[in-house]
Amino acid sequence: MIDARAHRLESSLLTALLGLALAALLAGVGWLLGGATGALFTVAFAAALALFAPRPSAHRLLAARGARPLHPLEVPGLHDAVEALAHRAGLDAPPRLHLLPDPAPQALATDGHDGAVIGVTPALLRTLGPRQTLAVIAHEIAHLTNGDLAILRLARTVEAITASAARFSLYALVFGVPLLLFAGAPVPWSVFALLLVAPWAVRLLVAALSRARELAADATAAELTGDPVALASALERIERAAAPWWMRWFAAEIPVALRTHPPTHDRVARLLELERGRAYG
Repeated sequence: MIDARAHRLESSLLTALLGLALAALLAGVGWLLGGATGALFTVAFAAALALFAPRPSAHRLLAARGARPLHPLEVPGLHDAVEALAHRAGLDAPPRLHLLPDPAPQALATDGHDGAVIGVTPALLRTLGPRQTLAVIAHEIAHLTNGDLAILRLARTVEAITASAARFSLYALVFGVPLLLFAGAPVPWSVFALLLVAPWAVRLLVAALSRARELAADATAAELTGDPVALASALERIERAAAPWWMRWFAAEIPVALRTHPPTHDRVARLLELERGRAYG
C-alpha cells in the first residue's frame, strides 16, 4: 500500500520537474531577448522578485474581501483543534481563523508579514461536520507547512514575467519584420512561434504545479489528522454543495490541464488508498 510519504514524494518530484520546466521556458524567452545574459537575468529577476518582494498583511488581504476574525464561541472547540493541528505540523504559531463572506463552501490559506490566516466561509461550516471541517483546515495548514504559498508565488511570478517578456519580444519582431523584408533578411518565424506558445505553456505548467501541490497537501493533511476518510468525505460534500446535480447539466467541463485543482474523484481515490494503507499497515 502507498503511504502519505510516498504520495508527498511523488508530488515533490513532480514539483521539481515542473519547476525546472518553468525555469527553462523563462530562460528561453530571456535568451530570445538578450542571449545568455538575457536568460540569466530573467531567471534571477524572477527569483529575486518572488523571494524578496515585501509581502502584504494577510489580515488586510482577507479584510479586503470582507473577512473578519472568527470568534471562538462561533464554532466551539475549533480554535483549540486548529492550535493542536498547527503544533503537530510544526508551525511556530497557529494560523488565525477568519470568516469569509463568500457564498460557496471553501477554505483558503494566506500568509504575510503578520503571520498566516486561514479563511473559511459560512457555507463550508454549514456543509461539513466537525471532522470534515478539521480535515479541510488541516489541508490548508499543509499548504503552509509544505511551503506551497511560496512555491506558487514564484511560479506565478515566472508566468507574469514570461508573458510580459514574450509580449515585448513579439511587438519588437512585428515592427521589425518590414525592415527584415526590405533588407531581404530571413524572418525568424520559428521565434514567432516560440513566443506565441511560451505564455500558454507556462500557464499549463503553473496549473500542473498547483495540482501537484494540492495532492501533496491532501497527503500531509491525512497524516496530520490520521483521518483520510474525513477529507475525502469533505471534498465530496463540497463538490455537491458547490455544484448541485442539476447545474452539472448546464456547466461546461473544464479540461484537467487547465485546472488548478485535481478532479475530486482522483483526490478521493488517493485518500481512500491512504486509508486502506492505514488499515492494513
